[in-house]
Amino acid sequence: MYHRLRYLASVMAVCLAFGVAAGLQAAPEKTRLTVYVPCGMVNPFYEAMKIFRKKHPNIDVRPEIANVLVLRNKVRDGARPDVLLTLGMRELKPLYDQNLIPQNGTVKIGTIPLAIVAPKGNPGKIKTLKDFAAPAVKSVAIGDPKMVSVGFGAMTALQNLGVWEKVQEKSVTPRMPSQVMSYVSKRRVEASVVYKPCLMEELGVTPTGEMRATRVQFVADVPQKLYDQIACGAVAINGANHPDLAMALVRFLGSDASKAIFHRWWFGKI
Repeated sequence: MYHRLRYLASVMAVCLAFGVAAGLQAAPEKTRLTVYVPCGMVNPFYEAMKIFRKKHPNIDVRPEIANVLVLRNKVRDGARPDVLLTLGMRELKPLYDQNLIPQNGTVKIGTIPLAIVAPKGNPGKIKTLKDFAAPAVKSVAIGDPKMVSVGFGAMTALQNLGVWEKVQEKSVTPRMPSQVMSYVSKRRVEASVVYKPCLMEELGVTPTGEMRATRVQFVADVPQKLYDQIACGAVAINGANHPDLAMALVRFLGSDASKAIFHRWWFGKI
């Protein structure tokens, strides 16, 4: 009886070990996707990924967050994330020129409204974009119209108001669009035009939350009639490790469910 019990115990141990090993083999490792996410798109992206992960539990989405031009330039210079999100489409031109974006690898998620931002207390007493030209306003920050969509949109709006030449004389152009907010918060300028979702992110505002204390303040929206719509979107990158999964993520970001989330976070509808 003793030997029989030892035999049965040995058999059970072998079966248990085999079952554990089989179970480990049945749980495949998650595939990691690297996604470049610019400031201003972080919150809606994280919310959208909660839905995506439920549909694709074996995909591990790893975001890398930085300024849109920093991320774009990394891809231009050799980095190969699976997906790049972008604020503005003109920013993608160097990547198209290098054939780094596959055919049908681009989706538009929403439009990006422009807003006027000023230092806390609004020392320039600015109420509308036309006030940028007022003699009392000594300096404003504008993103480079040749490089970034937010700068081009601001220039177009000021041109349509007939004040671009006056404003251009007193404008400063930071090297990176993210520096515009820093110029405002440090009171180096009296106003600027920024993407509204980026401003709300800076202010810590959520669709259901309160604004936190900062050194900048929202002044007003720039009327859409003054500039062409600026789109945000997502692109797959040629040469990345997981092209099929990258395209699946891009298609999801362009879906109605994803667009609805971005719309809640102040992006406009396409």
